[in-house]
Amino acid sequence: MTIITYCDDYSELLQRASVQPLQFNARTGQGVRCIPGGEILKVDLLSGKLPIPLNRKYRPYVAASECAWILQGDESTEWISKHCSIWNKFAENNQIKKSYGHRIKFQIQKVIQQLKDDPTTRRAVINLWDKNYDHNTSKNAPCPTQMAINFDGNFLNMQIFMRSSDLFVGLPYDVMTWSLILDAIANELNYQPRYLTFFLAHAHIYEDHRVHIPNRGSHCYVIDLPGLSVSSILANMDEYVSYFKKRLQRFEPPRVFDPRPEVFE
Repeated sequence: MTIITYCDDYSELLQRASVQPLQFNARTGQGVRCIPGGEILKVDLLSGKLPIPLNRKYRPYVAASECAWILQGDESTEWISKHCSIWNKFAENNQIKKSYGHRIKFQIQKVIQQLKDDPTTRRAVINLWDKNYDHNTSKNAPCPTQMAINFDGNFLNMQIFMRSSDLFVGLPYDVMTWSLILDAIANELNYQPRYLTFFLAHAHIYEDHRVHIPNRGSHCYVIDLPGLSVSSILANMDEYVSYFKKRLQRFEPPRVFDPRPEVFE
């Protein structure tokens, strides 16, 4: 498996979603096309590269800022808003209540210790879903609901269950953000990251984006994974984001669709 394999697999997901029957989502008020029965997408990080498809415009520094913010575990949107304004849409009094980093900060610390104590453990699991809060009342119920992290004797891997995945807008950013989180955890443990596997329970595209899906195979460009530990990232979060901002200027593809701020989730 290679980075090109990921981009080809991702392009094929978009193609299959685009030919599914049109449905209507009551919560978002948008037309959607969903691949029935769920999907799997696997990313191989062995090369030390972060793959980014060339089907539309991306901002890797946004994924880096989300990675740092999640690792920090802060409910406040004050810092993340400097780099990524989309979270303001979901904030209540400048806070993301009971979600993402705030829920998993101490869980990440715990799984790191678990893997230090026993590299063979199969219990290094992180949960994001709160059954008392997310079923009905949450303004921003997390799409990734559970992660498992495991060492196979050579590399550190992560599996992520996504209850819902916007394939066109959200999934590539999820790949970037969680690749960076896996990279950070692996470096905290002095391991090398390898496989990041997504289980997509509801893999869909929004009808408004269907016209922007390319009719042919995907290509990608790459950015080096920074190879920094969790503690190193948290020591200077702005510098971590700047690493990606500098590389964005070099690689950002011209004349492609920019979906910002078309996020319906």
